[in-house]
Amino acid sequence: MRFFLSSIIILLLVSACSDDDMDLKAFESFEEGMYVINRGNEGLTNGSVSYYLPGCKQGTHGIFLENNSTPIPGVLRDLAFTGAGEVLLLLPDRIIIADENSFVQVDEVTGFENAQQIEVLSPNKAYVSKYNGPGTGFGIMVLDISARSFVDSLLPAKSVSKLTVFGSTVFTANSGGAFVDSTVSMINAISDEELGTFTVGPRPVDFEIDKNGDLWTLCEGVIIDPTDPEDPSNIPGRLVQSSLGQILSSFSLGAGARNLVIDNVGENLFFVNRGWTYELNINANVLPSVPFQSFGFNGYNVDPENNILVGCNAGTFEDRGEIWLYDLNVRDTLGTFQVGVVPLEVVFR
Repeated sequence: MRFFLSSIIILLLVSACSDDDMDLKAFESFEEGMYVINRGNEGLTNGSVSYYLPGCKQGTHGIFLENNSTPIPGVLRDLAFTGAGEVLLLLPDRIIIADENSFVQVDEVTGFENAQQIEVLSPNKAYVSKYNGPGTGFGIMVLDISARSFVDSLLPAKSVSKLTVFGSTVFTANSGGAFVDSTVSMINAISDEELGTFTVGPRPVDFEIDKNGDLWTLCEGVIIDPTDPEDPSNIPGRLVQSSLGQILSSFSLGAGARNLVIDNVGENLFFVNRGWTYELNINANVLPSVPFQSFGFNGYNVDPENNILVGCNAGTFEDRGEIWLYDLNVRDTLGTFQVGVVPLEVVFR
């Protein structure tokens, strides 16, 4: 029997399913929609998950707390659905396993630290990336989901900040952590064999795959003085296009570039450079001189079904933030929706 949520206040946005769907609503379960990962603050228990249905202007906040009567016990790094009835919530030192529709916790996996991202490769297998942590090494841990245990580790000498999968190949952004790395590694997702490494630019942090199957890597560079992003001693970032480890094109960016996403057609990239958001067609030879938006959010994602660009605005990083929605089909802002503390990522289902 599905768990029933009560006393949920719905915040409104985007196009409605009907005129009657713009009041209070209690969700019996969470299925298709947007899941906002609200990281929360270090040392507190205010990490959370917000749920939003863009087609119905309805959503709710704190779905894990509502269903378990206890908060997420730390910073929430990532969230992934297994495709076999469960959802994995990644914290730096544990994976909470919950029912995918009710978000009721059923188990957890511990015994590690400094986890950054979880990428489900099959209903029974996931990779967990680790970033610059003492004690248990860096690299990737291979999770057997049904056994609730790690069965292997990969890239022990690397500090991995991002993973993405294309076909049977996993690409890893090796950003270096306390030191500066500039490489991307390739791993066979079935055999876990390391296929090779190639150089892109300083501190790769984001990936996207375009409609041609080319990999785009955003490298953030290094900001030496956080109070002066234009300090000449900063190491510039780069946006690099590659295919099978061969570099096809490269664009120079400012230090601190971030948040690379692509539209659902696989033709237009969006990213933050020097504090502004830019749009770049995959066939362009030069960066645009005019920004797409004269601001840059803390995180971006694109709804693969509706082609909605979602920006995560963390605001003060202490109070609840919001998501901003923009329809890339009609080029129009749809509105905002209040979520939790430090929203950084959106997962679509």
